[in-house]
Amino acid sequence: MHTLAASKDHRAKLIEAFRPRHSRLSDLMLQVEDDLLAYTTFPQSHWRQFHSTNPLERLTRGASAEQMSLAFS
Repeated sequence: MHTLAASKDHRAKLIEAFRPRHSRLSDLMLQVEDDLLAYTTFPQSHWRQFHSTNPLERLTRGASAEQMSLAFS
């Protein structure tokens, strides 16, 4: 089960794993902890929606090329 505490623990382990080779990334992850874990303030049933690698693609799913060109012109 995912919890805020489990998410913080996992993030801390990732930071320590990255630190030797990617110190700047580790420092950045420490600075933006609140932003990285903001999804945990929502009900867990919504979390799955936030775990997307491309939110724009999720928003535009099913839109035709013509609709897309109109939306972004």
